[in-house]
Amino acid sequence: MKYLIGALAIIGLGVVGAILYSYSGIYDVAATQPHTRVGAWFLDNTMHHSVRARADDIEVPEDLQQRVTRGAEHFRETCVPCHGAPGTHGEAGGDMRPEPPPLRAAAEEWEPNEVFWIVKHGIKMTAMPSFAALHSDDEIWDIVAFVEQLPDMSPERYAQLTGSGTPDVRHSVFGREDPEQVKSDPEVTLPNTEKPAEKDQSGRQ
Repeated sequence: MKYLIGALAIIGLGVVGAILYSYSGIYDVAATQPHTRVGAWFLDNTMHHSVRARADDIEVPEDLQQRVTRGAEHFRETCVPCHGAPGTHGEAGGDMRPEPPPLRAAAEEWEPNEVFWIVKHGIKMTAMPSFAALHSDDEIWDIVAFVEQLPDMSPERYAQLTGSGTPDVRHSVFGREDPEQVKSDPEVTLPNTEKPAEKDQSGRQ
């Protein structure tokens, strides 16, 4: 009996401590600061197990391979701005916490039924919204089909499927670019950011 009382006392102290920590304002919620390692692990672990528990009963359509072309346009419109794509990066995702991962990695990590659940329902306390109000289940499966092809998709193939033109892929990393490599490439012309010299009253520099 005394062990039970001791265990309950420890749990109670933990709950009180968590509440006091919440009210203290010590934790920095700024998006400019990354999560702590413990916080990142806890959130990521909780999210993974939550998604898998809820996606377990979802049946994957047998015609998933035939949906890739239909999913290309939906992917370009709904996913690329944050997650990027082969040959391009997500303009909106860099300052988010957690930062939206490249979906090539997501396709390798998640099963198709789990990707479907994430796209349909979104993830709380992240920038991942629910697309259930904007897309039917059939359209979401089209997106899933496209995402599943990303690990082996080249930038040229992506441009062909989405009709987005041929991207400059010399220094593209899926979801990001290396600015130092771009600067050192003699074929890349960067804009001149230096201020022009001021002219004197005679008009000479």
